Amino acid sequence: MKILSWNCRGLRRRPVKEFIRSYVKLNFVNIIFLQETHVHEEIALSFISCLGKSWYGSAISSEGASGGFLLAWNNSVIKAQLICSASDALKIGFKELIGNGHTSILFDSWLFDVPLFWMPSFVNISLFDANLNVDCLIDNGSWNVAMLYDLFGVSLVETIFGIMLPRKPCDDDWVWWPDNKGDYF
Repeated sequence: MKILSWNCRGLRRRPVKEFIRSYVKLNFVNIIFLQETHVHEEIALSFISCLGKSWYGSAISSEGASGGFLLAWNNSVIKAQLICSASDALKIGFKELIGNGHTSILFDSWLFDVPLFWMPSFVNISLFDANLNVDCLIDNGSWNVAMLYDLFGVSLVETIFGIMLPRKPCDDDWVWWPDNKGDYF
């Protein structure tokens, strides 16, 4: 099995697309993982179809001029089934684990897809010190409920309660986490 993993720095450029197609064909690549595609999901998926009828895959759109992922496989060699889109899987199964609290409350995207300083008025940013980390919201291994309600209000507290706290000391991290049935997505 051969895998191509590459930060392609943009999938719109013709030389990049031609290089990938020829490299895959000449080297009998079975799986392609491209990072930094800089294109919307539909454009990345249309590129997969240019590889041939036996190629399948999924993609995540870029955010502006950065990001974007593509995962593709030759289904005549690798029998795989896409059970949900990549972006849906990330939204459902990927969770923040708050450990030592080095995650900044305002400047890291621990609660949303964007840092909190971009959030609307229901977040009481005036109460924040810009240098505060998430560990100040934790008291004896549990969320500090009173502080959460003061800072975030009722609308966000339930979301915050969904963020895992570790059973023993560890670093902040992103982890795959199952739903209440034990399924990952």
